[in-house]
Amino acid sequence: MLAAKTILTLALAASALAFRSAGQTPNKETFEQIKAVAEKGHAAAEYKLAVCLANGDGAPKNPAEAFRWCHKAAEQGYPAAQEALGIMYVNGQGVATNEMEAAKWYRKAAEQGVAGAQSKVGDGYANGLGGLGQDYAEAVRWYRKAADQGDAGAENKLASRYELGQGVARDPAAAATWYQKAAEQGYAPAQFNLGRCYARGLGLSKDAVQAYKWMKLASEQGDEKSKEAQTALEAEMTKEQLAEALRLSREFKPQNLKQ
Repeated sequence: MLAAKTILTLALAASALAFRSAGQTPNKETFEQIKAVAEKGHAAAEYKLAVCLANGDGAPKNPAEAFRWCHKAAEQGYPAAQEALGIMYVNGQGVATNEMEAAKWYRKAAEQGVAGAQSKVGDGYANGLGGLGQDYAEAVRWYRKAADQGDAGAENKLASRYELGQGVARDPAAAATWYQKAAEQGYAPAQFNLGRCYARGLGLSKDAVQAYKWMKLASEQGDEKSKEAQTALEAEMTKEQLAEALRLSREFKPQNLKQ
């Protein structure tokens, strides 16, 4: 799973790109325009202003002000701001870290259908965080909500619950299916897990070529466990198998990654 700070950075960067794609470059002029609307209490503008202040788009970076404006938007029920606020509380960006507050805002966003927040609520139940008692069944319920929206991280975590039989009956085939969904999006942890399934015959037939393909794809993204697994697989593969696995990995085209 990506670190909270990385997730927030990606979310804010995506928002900034959305401004640009709409023809609005987040420069000083655009910043002032957004600020003027935000000061009138418009939730979307309040959130966009928070994005600008967090990224330093059109104004110097100001985490405290970014948090303040994000909080204003979140209080008005703006779902993206609610999720971002939860991340800020987790990471201590512009505010002191507060696990309970983070859980509260994640839940609000999750209940509005934000997949990333639903996955984080699942994490809370899986790990007993944010004042939530550990409850794998509830974790599975929230992971499934996010996974059904194509969230790769949630798909990977739901798969692991099926593999381990936590909160749901153990089902290796279902685990492999969910790992595959996330792996096809280019999500490295799931690619490693799918490669592991193929290597061990977990939920599907053993296949050294497919195992190596997925391990290689994960290792290319820096997954150290996959690099080690590749070495072990190579010792058991023929030259033809290795050549085929390399061809498949070169031809792989990930779907749009959601996490």
